[in-house]
Amino acid sequence: MWTSEKRQRVTQACDRCKRRKKQCSGSQPCAACSVRSIPCTFSSNPPNSNQLRSHARTSPVFHKTPNRESESSLAWPLVPSYSAELATDPPQEDLAEDETPIQNPGRLLQNGEGRLLYVGDSSTLSFLQTIRRLVEKQLGPSPFTMDSNCSRILEATISAPTSIQQNYALPDREAAQFMIDSFFSNTAGLFEIFDEASFRKRAAETLEQPLDAQPEWLCHLNLVFAIGLQMRKDRPTRNSNAARILERLEGNGLKRAERFYLAARKLKDPTLEFEDGGMGVVQSLLLMTIYMLAASKRNTAWAFLGMAINLSYALGIHKEETLPMFDLSEQTARQRLWQSLYIMDCFLATTLGRPNTIDFETASELCSTYTQDLNRATSPEASSLSFSVTASKIVGEILSRVYHKRKASRAIAYLLSLRFSEWMKELPLDLHWRGSKVQAQDPDLSLRRLHINLIYFNGLILLTRPFFLDQITRRLLGPANDTSSLNTYQSACGPRKERQRPEQAFCFHGACVRSALHSIEAVHAVFSVNALPRRDPFVIHWLFSAALVMLANMFCQVYVEVQSESIVNMALEIMRFCGEADSQAQRYLTILKSFTEVLQEDKKIKEQGGGSGDLGHNIFEMLFGIDVVGLSGEESSAESRIPVAADWAHADGIFPPHDLGGLDTLCFSSGVQGKSDDLVDGNDTWWNPGQDIFACSGDIPVHFYS
Repeated sequence: MWTSEKRQRVTQACDRCKRRKKQCSGSQPCAACSVRSIPCTFSSNPPNSNQLRSHARTSPVFHKTPNRESESSLAWPLVPSYSAELATDPPQEDLAEDETPIQNPGRLLQNGEGRLLYVGDSSTLSFLQTIRRLVEKQLGPSPFTMDSNCSRILEATISAPTSIQQNYALPDREAAQFMIDSFFSNTAGLFEIFDEASFRKRAAETLEQPLDAQPEWLCHLNLVFAIGLQMRKDRPTRNSNAARILERLEGNGLKRAERFYLAARKLKDPTLEFEDGGMGVVQSLLLMTIYMLAASKRNTAWAFLGMAINLSYALGIHKEETLPMFDLSEQTARQRLWQSLYIMDCFLATTLGRPNTIDFETASELCSTYTQDLNRATSPEASSLSFSVTASKIVGEILSRVYHKRKASRAIAYLLSLRFSEWMKELPLDLHWRGSKVQAQDPDLSLRRLHINLIYFNGLILLTRPFFLDQITRRLLGPANDTSSLNTYQSACGPRKERQRPEQAFCFHGACVRSALHSIEAVHAVFSVNALPRRDPFVIHWLFSAALVMLANMFCQVYVEVQSESIVNMALEIMRFCGEADSQAQRYLTILKSFTEVLQEDKKIKEQGGGSGDLGHNIFEMLFGIDVVGLSGEESSAESRIPVAADWAHADGIFPPHDLGGLDTLCFSSGVQGKSDDLVDGNDTWWNPGQDIFACSGDIPVHFYS
């Protein structure tokens, strides 16, 4: 191979080497083109001396030793077939083939007061607007595309009626316990603002002696009451204890959650204490952020979170070197608070499409990984938070390396996918999303598990959605029922497939659809056991994002998924349930229903006209030579069906082995006929060999043991 050690000055480089800015031997054909067995052409005009000097100055950039500290987390995996080449020739070539531009432009949306608010690329609302344009271009105007509120962002208002006198009295012990239970249950897996045991003890003391409580603590207590009441699970049976408590709290149509929130602001407003505030003010601001999200005030939540993070910087909460100054309990509290701030920061950054306030590199110091935090994790809540933080760090890296640069590189997507795969392999069995189908249902554990896994699934959707949207655009730009776009994609990936680049062989757009499908299934599993609150802003947003991907794939089927209609119906059922109490969920439901109706109408037209719903050859068959069930709509026979998690649980009474492999959602297809092992090439997998058989419902079985 031509390397820097063999450099010699040549009068002219071939066209390909000039385009790639690589060293050329000058021969006909040159050494680089000979190695790749591709045509080598020389243009008639040789480069001038200035161009040669410019090339000499820029060429060494590709041979610099990477910064280990910044690149270690994304080191290329040591795949024997091409690791030696990567050591001298990083995957910089043909960026036009490797990168996919972000097609979701940022937008300015009006709130209820006419104020323009920015929503960026990573936001689901930006993705929604792009899909609307494609649907209108393909199917014409419809209620979905002509929505009068498409240029608005829902921002609710919070105000107490002037006729109601503000009351600062605390609730009775039973009602207080109910709201505290609801708060810790519905924030499990996402935040640890307080130590639960210490908080409950102090709350009991306050209810006994309320006059001795400090204003800041009363502010915290009222905010916890407000969030707990707002995010409660309100499907109690009639005449149950919970029903009687809710009747006392919200009888006669009182909005008691708002009154607790306003009381907290009156007792100790953290926005007024910001300049001289301490850790308690940071906790108050984060609690207010959660409340505002549940009240459908995302922009206000963004403002409060920014204040909390900036004050944390001023107090040194983000620095590990400050911890020795405090006792052990205070160290843990500061670390958990910073981790909670980072999880919220990543959520709001993806929801609104705005930059992270906490850079993912800055977050790494106190946002330790699950392995680093293993010895310090003394409770299930601490362990859960560690996994949420680690997944959020990958999400933060996606925002920085993909959406900030507005280009989705397949190489970067592959590397970040490996990070998700390692994360999933370390996840304990009781927190694994498939556990919801085979384990005894504990409502608190179910919701904690759901929150953790939805961070993971949403990260996968964010990572792969640009490729998914690119495939839709390619398909729609080509003639109807033509596979030219897929042929173009295949030919672009062909050379690198021969060089065994796994990132070029992997179906990222299919992974986007599968992640969305599993997101909805996971939410439905919690919903089916009555463990899902109506006003969980995190679940509602993630569910909407996943449902929109499923509907977009039904509109232009770039990935064959036979369960699409049933999965979308699940999402609509859940969103309808949440929309009865949450205005944001009601708005999302309206959007999803109008999109569904457009697709149903288009399907009727195609059926009446004898049109075919088949949109062309399946991408998996083209790339991997695998027959996929779903093109004809038929399922595989019982004899060829692979075992699924439910089968293991039914047969053995236990969950399947935990070493199922990494990213089980990121498999290659759905509903695969039985295949012999010799048809599965190791190059068709993108995680390391040596893992157990990976099998799950609707995915390809891949044997990793030889």
